[in-house]
Amino acid sequence: PVKFVVLFIVPKNQFQTHLRTLASIAKFLNDRATRESLAEAKSGEEILSIFRDRPQK
Repeated sequence: PVKFVVLFIVPKNQFQTHLRTLASIAKFLNDRATRESLAEAKSGEEILSIFRDRPQK
């Protein structure tokens, strides 16, 4: 079953930006704790907090 749906928009003709963004999302969601936190979030604010508080690599 689908647990997460991600929508992101990049400017036309920005293929590299699209790929970098997709790769970043894949890395972010590869972490089990992150996925669990997102699944348990009760509001949009909680979801935004999870994205904002992630460690920068």
